[in-house]
Amino acid sequence: MLADTFGRPLRFRITAGQAHDITAAPALLKGETATAVLADNAYDSNDLPELIAGLKAQAGIPSKRHRPHDGKAACRERGECPEGGRALQQN
Repeated sequence: MLADTFGRPLRFRITAGQAHDITAAPALLKGETATAVLADNAYDSNDLPELIAGLKAQAGIPSKRHRPHDGKAACRERGECPEGGRALQQN
């Protein structure tokens, strides 16, 4: 589901039960304008942030645990950090 800033639904797609939600993301974002796109870590992939960057928006998607952590500077840029995130946000 694609929602606006206030959480009101804008678009949705019904997918098969065995299909991952990320498969619907490109179609939901097509033709949209945004300054930021927020999603949970189920949407962490290599392709989706590139698609969001193509919209001239920032991606707010936390990394999955299996991804290598790329340092505190990158955490600050993305606004999330799995290890000690609160300490970084307070600095």
